[in-house]
Amino acid sequence: FEGRIIYAAGKTIYFSDVGQANAIIAGNSFTFYEMTGNITAIQQINGAICVWSGSQSFLYQPSQGILLSGGRPVKVHDEIGCESAQCVLFRENVVYWLDRNGVYVTTNGLELQEISLPIKRFFQYETINPFIHYFTSGGWAGTLAQNAPDFVFRAENNFDQVHLDYDQINEQLFVVFPLLNITWVFKSGWYLWSFNSIVD
Repeated sequence: FEGRIIYAAGKTIYFSDVGQANAIIAGNSFTFYEMTGNITAIQQINGAICVWSGSQSFLYQPSQGILLSGGRPVKVHDEIGCESAQCVLFRENVVYWLDRNGVYVTTNGLELQEISLPIKRFFQYETINPFIHYFTSGGWAGTLAQNAPDFVFRAENNFDQVHLDYDQINEQLFVVFPLLNITWVFKSGWYLWSFNSIVD
């Protein structure tokens, strides 16, 4: 951020000196006392800093000069946070992030849009694996066969190692759930990629 590194620990963000990532002037930090839980992710956008806990969103506008700690915080949302630092991306002047309710975007840090509404069921309840059958060494097997792959996916309890990625060539967002062996792909709509093979 303008030649500085921003660190986060607990409810506090720290601003390094310009060009010196390992040097922080005493007092060059800001604590979000209103925040529920600790900071899970931060991302700069348009001269400001998006700051999330697991359940809240803030925007911090730093002050000018050597000390950036005299800025102004704005609570953006009291029920939408960010799952982890791996669950936020900045691409094409847009911030994408994920919490347990869905996937969101913002272009200014203050106005957010939930882009995952078409797949809301996955985050609230469950969604169906696109496989309707698979093959075994002994021949075709249906969904009732032993050792069949999972045919129902739920986001709940499967957020470990979840992360976002972006394909700049095709301009598509990836939301990867490693524990489920699936990736949600967003480009003018949502597509589900399953990494289970149809062959056992």
